[in-house]
Amino acid sequence: AQRAEMDLARFHFEVEAGRRFVAWWERQALAAHVGEHLTEQAHFLAPVRAAVERQLVSQLLVSDLEVEVARVEIEATRMRGEADVAARELAGLLGVDGPPSAAGLTELDDVSSEGANPWDAVRARLDAHPELATLDAAAAAAAARADAADRAGGTSVHLGAGFRHTGDDSNWLAALVGVSIPLGNPTGDAAEELAAEATALREQRTWRLSELRAEVATLAARYDAAVARLRRIREALVVPMGDRVILHERAVLAGRSSLEQLVRARRDLLEAHHDLVHTAAEVLAHQANATAMQVLLTPQASQPPGARP
Repeated sequence: AQRAEMDLARFHFEVEAGRRFVAWWERQALAAHVGEHLTEQAHFLAPVRAAVERQLVSQLLVSDLEVEVARVEIEATRMRGEADVAARELAGLLGVDGPPSAAGLTELDDVSSEGANPWDAVRARLDAHPELATLDAAAAAAAARADAADRAGGTSVHLGAGFRHTGDDSNWLAALVGVSIPLGNPTGDAAEELAAEATALREQRTWRLSELRAEVATLAARYDAAVARLRRIREALVVPMGDRVILHERAVLAGRSSLEQLVRARRDLLEAHHDLVHTAAEVLAHQANATAMQVLLTPQASQPPGARP
C-alpha cells in the first residue's frame, strides 16, 4: 500500500508538472507568433505609407492598419506577460530559482500529427496500475484472515499412538485418532464476513479496471481527434491563409485591393495560428500525461514525488 501511495504521488506530481509545462509552452508559442505577426505588420507600414505618397492608398485606410498594429502590440504584451507568469509557476513547482529558459522548447511546426497514439501503450499495461495492486493485496489479506478464522473454529483431528485391546491380544499396538468437534463456532461469522470482504474487493478490482479502460479509451479518442484537428488546421487554414495575406499585400501595393481586406486577412491568419497553438498544446498535454501514466505502470523502484527515474 505504501509503495502504491508513493507511485501515485509521483504520478500526480508528474501530471501537474506536465500541465504547467504545456501551459508555459502554449503561452510562449502564442507570444512568439503574435510577435511575428506584429513584425510583419510593422514592416508593411513603410511601403503602404509610400503608396499613400503616390496617392495609391488613402491616408484614412492607412490609419486602419496603424490601429491594427496597435491592437496587436497590446495583445503581444499580454501574451508575453502570461508566458512569464506560466514560467514562474512551473519554476515554483520544480523548486528552481527563476523562470526556466525557453531555449530548446519544441517548435510549433515540430508538434507531430503522425505516429502511434500514446494511450495505446497505456491501455496495454493497465493491469499494473497501483490502485489495482492495492485492491489485490487487500483481497488476498482478507482471504487469508478468513481462512485463518475458519481453521480456528473448525473440526480438529488428532493422530497418536497407544495400547488398546484388539481382538484376543491385549497388547497390540494400534493407532489412536481423536476427533474433537466444537458444539459452536465463535469465529464462523467473522470468517464469513472476511470472505465476503475478499469477494467484494475482487469485484471492486474488476470494476476499477473496467473504469480505467474506459477512461483511457476516451483519452485515446480525444488524442486522435486533436491530432486530426491539428493536421486540418495546418493544411486547410494556416497555409492557404498565409498565401492569401501575401496576395492581399501585393494587391494593396498595386492599388487593386483595400487595406481593410488586408487587415481582415491578417486577423484571420492570426486567429488560425491561435487555433493551431491551442490544438498543438492539447496534443502535447496528451503526450505528457500518457508518458507519466506509462512510467506509473512500469515496474521500478519507488521514488519520492519529483524524483526522476
